[in-house]
Amino acid sequence: YDPVKLLKLHEDLKKESMDDRWVWERDWTRDLYYINNRQWMVYHPTRREWVDKRTAKWIPRPVTNKMAEIVQALRSTFSAINLSVIARPVSHDSQSIAAAEVTTELAPLIFEEHLMPQVMREADFWLISTGNVVLQVSWDMDQRHNRVFIQNEQCVTCGTVSDPQTIAASNQTCPTCGGSQFIPAVDPMTQQPIGAYVAFGKGKTTALSTFEWAVPSNITRFDELPYICRLRWRDKHWFEANRPDLLHKIVWEKTPSDRSLQLFKSLANSNESGGSLRMNYLGSAGSGSIEGVTEYEWWVKPTPEYPEGLVFRVIGDKGPLILDVPNEGLPGPFPYKDIEGNPIFPFMHAQYEHIGGRLYGRSAIAPLIQKQDQLNQLDSLIQLIIQRMANPVWVVAEGSGVEGFQGEPGWVLKWNPLAVQGQGEPKRLAGQEVPATLYQLRAQLLKDIEDLSGTFDILKGQKPTGVEAFSALQLLVERSQSRFTSVFQSRGELVRKWFSVAIELERQFGPQQRTMAVTKQNRGYTFKHFQNAQLQGQVNFIIEDGSNMPKTALGKRASIEQANNLGLLNPADPDQRY
Repeated sequence: YDPVKLLKLHEDLKKESMDDRWVWERDWTRDLYYINNRQWMVYHPTRREWVDKRTAKWIPRPVTNKMAEIVQALRSTFSAINLSVIARPVSHDSQSIAAAEVTTELAPLIFEEHLMPQVMREADFWLISTGNVVLQVSWDMDQRHNRVFIQNEQCVTCGTVSDPQTIAASNQTCPTCGGSQFIPAVDPMTQQPIGAYVAFGKGKTTALSTFEWAVPSNITRFDELPYICRLRWRDKHWFEANRPDLLHKIVWEKTPSDRSLQLFKSLANSNESGGSLRMNYLGSAGSGSIEGVTEYEWWVKPTPEYPEGLVFRVIGDKGPLILDVPNEGLPGPFPYKDIEGNPIFPFMHAQYEHIGGRLYGRSAIAPLIQKQDQLNQLDSLIQLIIQRMANPVWVVAEGSGVEGFQGEPGWVLKWNPLAVQGQGEPKRLAGQEVPATLYQLRAQLLKDIEDLSGTFDILKGQKPTGVEAFSALQLLVERSQSRFTSVFQSRGELVRKWFSVAIELERQFGPQQRTMAVTKQNRGYTFKHFQNAQLQGQVNFIIEDGSNMPKTALGKRASIEQANNLGLLNPADPDQRY
């Protein structure tokens, strides 16, 4: 791989994938700032960034953050979904049937190893907030994971102790005497087995925000992408620990030159109190004090020039360098292959709301921004009316001798009627109430936000007033969930594609045997053993029917109450009560 040629390819792909990207970054950052309580802001067209809105000092700027409430309600709804995977054999041969059965039972272990509950919580946030999320699957070769003890063997003829790899390299014979009979090697002093631990590593999945990957803007379907760029910010400490030989070659920076990474880094510096760390405007990554460099990781799908794909990393924007990682095979072809030997593209994408003709989906709160602004402005008006008009005032004739107003109980007001010819007695005027129409308008705005987002009271676990029947509650639950059918299917397809890649990595890099503890009905435990050789059949995957519809706590409670009212439950049975 010619470094000059790769750098030229890097510049061409970077220019193509970053073209007009600021149009999308504007919406993504706006939605995130609204969630983080930064809502009184306006977009600066020249600087291409969000800045605080300039208002008079006496205008209050309250925030009724419905955006954060909606995000939390949707994340809770998605977390209630049990996305279980079922494997089906592709053909009728026994190998595929056995592989499908083992894969279905092995799925919970794969989910646990990839930390999918935590990964999906993060993925759901980006999916709801920005409308898009990408999962990247990889195999982490950390020496701490999936360690297996491999015992050495001792030659019966000469007593030489050798590891299995050495014996295999000698055509299954002793490298010293050529003998073919072996016994397990044991330490004669301690009688402990002699050998070494071998680490197979583990599967790893990362949820990527829209700021951490870039693709050509003209592509409308993710499976048609010719390439994808994975963006990272590497600080100087990483190179000191992993690549000290590059320290003198890299042009260090205090902040990323790439706008996407600037915005992503600024999220760590922003807070909800209206201020930020080391930044004077929204979207600034700040100067900082930790030096680092931007890393571009390119995954180019197979082409006639690169029939097995191409993966390479470039570090730095000023004087870029090709990062050679020999233990990861970079630069080089795709490191992962399926059972048929085809390169695997380990990225999968999901949209919250699909918009025809473009790749990027729309977020859950994008249609609500105008209503949120109207609500904040109305709250500001109500607060201003209360501050200026709701307090009672005194009307005192000029020259009546009244002075020194106090608010203490029992205060005596003295005035001189002769000074004003007996006219203009001081009198108290009650404050003006806020017009009831403003509260009606506010209630209508809240209802509009609920209708646009689909997060009704029933979805938040609140039983509407006057609704008691289970059938009515179930109807409201179905009404709430019907708005999210497309995103449920999108998440299910995301997990299906993820698992199809994760199981291929398990076939290629996983240990020969896995063990999983399973809880039995009597709370005891049993252990299941899985052999990697059993996964070699061809299978496909589906998401279990009904698993993409959540079961709310309110729906469960209502169904139990209805069953109890129909006499289907026996309260005297301790198991049923539990």
